[in-house]
Amino acid sequence: MSIGIGIPYVDGIVLAADQQLTASGSHKRYESKLRQMGGGSDWSAVFAYAGNPDFMAGFYEALTDHLNLLNVPINCEAIRSGIEIGLAARYSPEDIQHLQLLCGASVRGKVTRLFKNSGHRVRDTTGINHIGCGDSSLLGYLTAQVANRPLKTLDQAIWIAVRLVYGAKKWIDGSGGQTDVWSLRGGTVITETPRVANIERVMDSLEFLMGNVISDLFAITDRKQFQADLDLFIQNLLEEYSKRNP
Repeated sequence: MSIGIGIPYVDGIVLAADQQLTASGSHKRYESKLRQMGGGSDWSAVFAYAGNPDFMAGFYEALTDHLNLLNVPINCEAIRSGIEIGLAARYSPEDIQHLQLLCGASVRGKVTRLFKNSGHRVRDTTGINHIGCGDSSLLGYLTAQVANRPLKTLDQAIWIAVRLVYGAKKWIDGSGGQTDVWSLRGGTVITETPRVANIERVMDSLEFLMGNVISDLFAITDRKQFQADLDLFIQNLLEEYSKRNP
């Protein structure tokens, strides 16, 4: 099952997704599940999708045709309503169940908006949102951990997005491959994917150290060893915190 994440922060939106596609017979292939539209100096939209990639391609074509016919400047509301028109033009109520979308829309000088579809309806959404992975209790748990923490910076939003996708890739069947991360602000899209590998390495390292502490808690009687592992974990946590909060 795919995983897509949309995270608003003060100045824009971060979208992230895994790359694994699983066809019938459990055949796996990998491609980006993020799509960009626009990309000029005035407006851009970024889509994360979960579901049938052919449905996504058909929808993308329908939305492009619709926006190209508009004789007015593109704004976020035109993108939102265009998504509804594109979905309705291509897919029946039954077919649309095979396509979930998150869309970050950004127009220069305007507030960036995050949209999510429910069937043919497309609505604004706030806070951290995800598509795919069903009602996974693990993803709900991970999301709940950060839901009440206001994300003020791009860096914060990127780290949380990578953490959520990484958790899904490790523990939820059907998610995997590279994580793609794009940021959207002021009508401009920037790929943040080159940062992912380092962020995942940091997370693996911290999880390993935390695992040592938890194992010591239940399986070791040497208080000095427990204290040494705990101190090492805390030291690494503080070092990572200081890097992002100088």
